Amino acid sequence: VVGSATSSCLMSLLMERLTRNETDPFIIHKVRLDAGSIFFSLLLLPVMGFMGTLPGNSRTDMAFWTKRPGPDYWGCYNLAVSEPHNAARGCDQVTGVFTPNATLIGNSTELAAKAAECVCGSGVLLGWKNYMIYIALAMSVFHGWITGVLVTSFSSVFRAVADGFPI
Repeated sequence: VVGSATSSCLMSLLMERLTRNETDPFIIHKVRLDAGSIFFSLLLLPVMGFMGTLPGNSRTDMAFWTKRPGPDYWGCYNLAVSEPHNAARGCDQVTGVFTPNATLIGNSTELAAKAAECVCGSGVLLGWKNYMIYIALAMSVFHGWITGVLVTSFSSVFRAVADGFPI
């Protein structure tokens, strides 16, 4: 934790020094940084998924190619059989069939109808049908943008002080 905080502070100070003498507008810097971030995120996506599938790792569901229940993840997760004990709960990884918990559903037609809507899927954008994800993404982008404006207008010290105040 200390190493992470220290490297974050040092990188913030380094970026402030590097961008202080630049004449390009902030938005140009932000687009360059975000384009590089997207490129390397896509480049490392398979690596991160593969690390989740290494032997001894109980969270093999972290790979984007692993089948997970949807479209309502938590609703389907709660109706699924209890195996495996991770995010892939209720999804057969070979056939891709969702298996509901028949004991839990019992004679309830409402739960049976909800379980019938559950399907197993995989992919990077699985679960992006909820509008709250887009709101969180917009807030994250805005936070990154406003932080950059603050650092270029003032300094990283002001940014650190501003980060200490809850919004």
